[in-house]
Amino acid sequence: MFDTPESRWRALQTRNRLAASAFLYGVTTTRIYCRPACPSRLARQANIVFFDSATEAESAGFRPCRRCKPSKSDFEPKTVQHEKAVRKACNLIDAAGGRLTLDNLASSVGLSPRYFHGIFKNAMGVTPSVYAMRVRKGKTVRTLQSGDKPEEACTVNRALSSGTGHGRNGGETRESVLSGGISPSGWPQNVADLGFTKKICFDRR
Repeated sequence: MFDTPESRWRALQTRNRLAASAFLYGVTTTRIYCRPACPSRLARQANIVFFDSATEAESAGFRPCRRCKPSKSDFEPKTVQHEKAVRKACNLIDAAGGRLTLDNLASSVGLSPRYFHGIFKNAMGVTPSVYAMRVRKGKTVRTLQSGDKPEEACTVNRALSSGTGHGRNGGETRESVLSGGISPSGWPQNVADLGFTKKICFDRR
């Protein structure tokens, strides 16, 4: 959502609240870095650089603003933000039995539908709609082992840290685990095959 200098600059101009923990910006003339919502007067665009974390800003020779106090301890890198967003979405899908729209999920985690769709698929290996279908059919990890918690069904930490599931010859992949042992080739081709309404998460392919 705020991946380009242009989108970040627009967020600074409009004081977009969704950008609160998405990035930091530094002013080259003062060598100070701030939060997007810093009350200080906004510098000229030509004098602004962007950072993904406080560590990155300080490594570049910038010091934290005394007004908005962007410290290392409370500013989370994007990977941590994404992990929390996907975990929250998984819990929401589980709690609702898969009956949530993509727009509703994205809004709940403070992201745009397109951006949320991308980070969810990157973290989980499946789109939100496929994950929702697995929940509705009772074939998520949560139902494979009685008593599992929603957080255990949503294996975000492992997915984000490893990037993949087991290899081709190493057993189940993330996709097959999430689908209850069904390989991607065995997934239904559309929602109608399962007799669901179109109100579940929309798959933007």
